[in-house]
Amino acid sequence: MMVSRRLLLPAVVAAVVAVGGAASLLGWTVGGMDETDLAGTDTNPGTSGIGAAERARGGGTSSAADRLDDFLAATDPESTQPDETTHLGQHVGQVAAGTTLHAGDAIVSPNGEFRLTQRADGDLVLLDRADRGRWSTQTEGDPGAYSVFGVNGNLVVYGSDDQPLWHSATDGRGATLAVRDDAVVVIRDASGKEIWNSTRQRSRLYPGQGLRAGQSRTSPNGKYTLLQQDDGNLVVRNSAGEAVWSSQTGGNPGAYSLLGTDGNWGVYRADGTSLWHSGTVGMPGAFVQVESNGNAVVVGEGGRAVWGTRSHGVTLLTPGQILHTGQSRQSPNGKVRLALHRDGNLILQTTSGDVLWTSDTKGNPGAYLWMQWDGNLVLFDRNNKVLWHSNTHGNQSAFLSVQDDGNLVIYDPKSGRALWYTGTSVT
Repeated sequence: MMVSRRLLLPAVVAAVVAVGGAASLLGWTVGGMDETDLAGTDTNPGTSGIGAAERARGGGTSSAADRLDDFLAATDPESTQPDETTHLGQHVGQVAAGTTLHAGDAIVSPNGEFRLTQRADGDLVLLDRADRGRWSTQTEGDPGAYSVFGVNGNLVVYGSDDQPLWHSATDGRGATLAVRDDAVVVIRDASGKEIWNSTRQRSRLYPGQGLRAGQSRTSPNGKYTLLQQDDGNLVVRNSAGEAVWSSQTGGNPGAYSLLGTDGNWGVYRADGTSLWHSGTVGMPGAFVQVESNGNAVVVGEGGRAVWGTRSHGVTLLTPGQILHTGQSRQSPNGKVRLALHRDGNLILQTTSGDVLWTSDTKGNPGAYLWMQWDGNLVLFDRNNKVLWHSNTHGNQSAFLSVQDDGNLVIYDPKSGRALWYTGTSVT
C-alpha cells in the first residue's frame, strides 16, 4: 500500500458546509418532535465551563458525582415519601402523586384491557389480558422491589434495599399516573397535559435517566437496540445482534450510562469515574433518541440532534470528547484507525498495519486525548501534563475527523476549513 502526504476535504464535510455551516455540520433536525419533548436551552456551551484538564475526566461542566446527585435527589425516598403499608390493589383509572405499588398492585386502563403492575420479581410492567408484556422498567431480578409515584411527581422503582432502580425523570412536574385504553402508560401534569408516556420511553433516555447493566432502549421499528452490557460497554446492536457502535468501555463490570441534566451523555464506572461521554454539555432538556436507522442521538432544542453514534461516534472526536487508552476512531470505510495505545502513543494506521502518523508519546500509560472546546486537540499524561497538542486553540467547536483517504484533520465547523492535518493518505 502506497502512503503519500496530501490534504483532501472529504465530500461529506464539503457538502454539509455548503448546505448550512456549523448548524448543519454538527447538528440536524430530528422529525416528529413536539414541544412536550424539549426544554429551552442554550445549545452553545462555549468554553467558560471547561478550563482545566482535570474537568475533562469528569465529562463536562458538572462532575459525575454532581449528575449522580441530581438523580438521587429526584429519587430520594424522603422526597417521594413512599407509603410501605397501604396496598393499592387493582385500581381502575388514574392515580394521584403519592401512590405506592407493591407486588401484585396494579393500575388498570378504563376499558380493563391493560394493567400496569408491580411484579414480585421487581419489574414494573404493562400487561394485556393475556399477560403479554407491552412495556417494562427492566428492573426484574430484585424481589421485594416496589414502585412509587412520588409526591414530587416522579415515578420511581426502588429495590428491596430502597435504592432507586429506574425513574421517569418527571420530578416537579407529574400530577397523575394512568394507563390509557391503547396500552400506553402516561404521566400528566396538573393541567392534564401528557409529559411522559411509555411509548416514547421505549426509545428514549430523558435527562437524569440512565441504563444499568442489562437495561436497554429500542428503536421505533424494533431493528436496533441500545444496550448497557454487563461488561461496562454501551452498545448499539442491529436485529442480527451485531454491534454497529460501542462506547469502547468494556472491562468495567458494574459500569452504567447516564444522561446528565446538563445534556451530557456518559458511561461511568461504579465509582463514578468517567469512561466515555458525548461532550454535549450545556444543553439542559436534551434527550437521547434511538432512531430507526440505528443512530442513537442526543437531541437538543428545536429537535436538533447535536451528536449521534452513527453520525459522530465512529469517525469524529467532537468538542469536549475524550479518547482514553484503548479507545479509537476510524474512517467511514473502516480502513484507517486512530487509536490511543496503552503506552500513551496516539497512532494513525491502516487495517493492514501501515503506520501513517504517531504522536511519538510512548512511555506514558494512562494518557488521554481531549478535543477541547477551544479547538485545541491535546494529549495529556495521567497527571494532566501536556504531552502533545495541535496548536489550534482559538477555534471554538472545532472537531477531529478520521478520513477514508488516510488523512487526520481538525476542521472549523463554520467554514469547513482545515485547521490542522497530518497530511497523510493511502492509495
